[in-house]
Amino acid sequence: MKVLFIGHDAAPHGAQILLLNLLRWFKSQDDLSFEILLKEGGVLEPDYAAIAPCRIWQRPVSLRQRLLAVVRSKDLLKAYSGKIDLVYSNTITNGALLEKLAPLGCPVITHVHELENYISSCGAENFARVKRHTTLFIAPSQAVVENLVGNHRIARDKIAKVPECIPVDQFAASKVAVSRERMLERLQLPANAFVVGAVGTADWRKSPDLFVQLAAHAARHYPELPLHFVWVGGELTWEVRYDLEKLGLKNIVHLPSTTNLLDYYNCFDVFTLVSRVDPYPLVCLEAAVLGKPVVCFDRAGGMPEFVGEECGFVVPYLGVAEMAEKIVTLYSNPELAGRLGAQGLQRVREQHDVAVVGREIRAIIAQCVANG
Repeated sequence: MKVLFIGHDAAPHGAQILLLNLLRWFKSQDDLSFEILLKEGGVLEPDYAAIAPCRIWQRPVSLRQRLLAVVRSKDLLKAYSGKIDLVYSNTITNGALLEKLAPLGCPVITHVHELENYISSCGAENFARVKRHTTLFIAPSQAVVENLVGNHRIARDKIAKVPECIPVDQFAASKVAVSRERMLERLQLPANAFVVGAVGTADWRKSPDLFVQLAAHAARHYPELPLHFVWVGGELTWEVRYDLEKLGLKNIVHLPSTTNLLDYYNCFDVFTLVSRVDPYPLVCLEAAVLGKPVVCFDRAGGMPEFVGEECGFVVPYLGVAEMAEKIVTLYSNPELAGRLGAQGLQRVREQHDVAVVGREIRAIIAQCVANG
């Protein structure tokens, strides 16, 4: 049995890293033969290439290169014809590739890491192709399942719900390189700081503007508490920085440029997910491995399914006031924070480790091949 895994690019983002981790696990099991096809390249190309043969479909920089890419695409069938038993597409953006590979005549699994905002942004024709050529969809959360059923009329028996995964041991406390005390010093925070953390890019979906509003609400209503807010990730827009300046929050909102995430997770006291829409963000799972309770918005994607009432708090959509209240609850009750964090770690280990999810996906692949 040989599988062709398809990714949309090799950028260092959630879905791409998840695929990379899954492929590493599959390779370590030595019971699945596979190749990799990426629609476009990126900085993770060497990591993919170190696992299995890896092709890049197109690198469209100039018109001439676009034309060459079209020519090269004709070689795809020749490269894979008679060698592939199943195509596993790790994104909904690969409609054009699935169309070109359709003559292979093998079953196709599409792993949907996206909700409607992103699906619609890729165009109706793209998803029409995905739907036409997909044998089975994998969805990481009930939110994704309901979107596929409600907005795209995909039958429930064509959807397998499988949670997102991370290599849990890579985020264990034993892997932390810099102590919490040292990180506080680097951030120039007081030793008694209660650190409210967030990780993400600077786009509307990840909502750094709401993180600023959260800090502003906390500063107004709980000025006596040593709350500090740390956003790790992409460079924030000038609009967000403008708000920081006008709100006078520069002393409590901190924007480190590094992306050395593990040491920052360790420094956080609570992890906040302020995303307006996020199917199932891996950063929450990574923070949970270090025992950090998670606070997120309801109706913003799949994370409420993980958090529930056992691993943190779910507050109303865009409810920054309610989120601030829960942060204060955790500050005031270290025992509760510790219990929620410990339950989060247990849930990640039991349900979201790459070995657990990898075995489930391996079984799904085998069943799809057996069914033809």
